[in-house]
Amino acid sequence: MLRNVNLWLPAYLRQRRKWGLIPRFENADVSAARPVTNARVANWTGQRIGVIGRSDWVFIKVHTHGCQESNFPVLFDGRLHEALKPLQLHYVTAREVYNLVKAAEAGQMGEPEHFRNFVLPPPEVCGTVRANSQ
Repeated sequence: MLRNVNLWLPAYLRQRRKWGLIPRFENADVSAARPVTNARVANWTGQRIGVIGRSDWVFIKVHTHGCQESNFPVLFDGRLHEALKPLQLHYVTAREVYNLVKAAEAGQMGEPEHFRNFVLPPPEVCGTVRANSQ
């Protein structure tokens, strides 16, 4: 079982080096300056970040500043969708990633969708009641 799992390690190693010496890191930023390419997606998936024993669940964390107008074309012109099309994606929150890791560590089988609330339930929202509460 993994202990002290750091869920936020998006710095995927890249092959190119700055000035031929210093390794560059892929920070998984999707922006006008860093559009998604097939090579970047291959790098993200090739790292095989996951839990031992559940090699079919690979965790990829990307981020963007989607409200910046300069990023609109990269996010909405179809390139992002096309590059990610071969993957079966599950968009999750940090809480849900934690739950998925815990479910994988516990040997749970099946679709990730079934384990979004495995350990930590969704937070209470002021003035509402969860559907499954009595």
